[in-house]
Amino acid sequence: MKIKLTPAALMQMELVAGIHSNETGFIIGQRIGKHTIIENLFPVNFDENTIDDVYARIYNKLGDKLLGVFFNNKEPFFSDWFIEDMVIRIKSPQPEFYLYDADNQYIRLPQERI
Repeated sequence: MKIKLTPAALMQMELVAGIHSNETGFIIGQRIGKHTIIENLFPVNFDENTIDDVYARIYNKLGDKLLGVFFNNKEPFFSDWFIEDMVIRIKSPQPEFYLYDADNQYIRLPQERI
C-alpha cells in the first residue's frame, strides 16, 4: 500500500500538529488499487467511551471515503471500529502511519507525499 497526502491534507496535518487543539479525528480519502490517497483530516474529539457513536455517525455519512482515524500527540487506543483502518499518529518530527489489524496490532506503513 502506498500512502499519499494531497497538498490540502498535508497542510491540515501540519495545522493540527502545530495547534494541538484536537487530539483525534478522521481520515478522509480514497483507495485506488495499491494507492491510498488522503484528501482531508477531519478533527473530531472522541475517546474510548464515545467512539461507537461517533464512528458510526461518520461512517453513515462518508461510507468508503472514511479511511480511518488520527491521534494528535496522543497514544492510539484499540477499538473494533478501527480494524482494517489506517491510523495516523501525528507527532514530531514525523507522523507515523499504521494499519490496525484484527489481532489488535498496529502495523507500520510507509508514506509518500504528493
